[in-house]
Amino acid sequence: MKEMKVKGRKVLGMLLAGAILFWAVVLCVSIASSAAQQREEQARMDAVRSCAEAMRPVLRDLLKEEGLKNAGLTVSYIYEDGEATYEVQVHHREIGQMSAEETEALISGIRTTAADCIVRLGAAGSETPGDAIRVVLN
Repeated sequence: MKEMKVKGRKVLGMLLAGAILFWAVVLCVSIASSAAQQREEQARMDAVRSCAEAMRPVLRDLLKEEGLKNAGLTVSYIYEDGEATYEVQVHHREIGQMSAEETEALISGIRTTAADCIVRLGAAGSETPGDAIRVVLN
């Protein structure tokens, strides 16, 4: 009888040790996976930030070509749920005097230039890059 109790305790101890080992492995894998996701998310966010910074001189050159040399230019981004949305704001007194066609051409040129920059730097999300760009002229 005593032998049976000892065997039962040994089996119970081995089962308990196995369960602890199993949960320790699950916990380690979970932590490693979470850390990898955080690194990936940080790399994506860095790419978005770099893209916004790289867009400024390219858009500044476009504005110079369009005759808006001294235009104010702001490029910002919102990064949520793994997706980036860029906003390009252009300020110049002559924008209000442009025709609707000229304004649309300028917006189209800004969107195209910004989208090319997004694709070139690999900061595009799941949507098409042009959909992630909002242009504000004033």
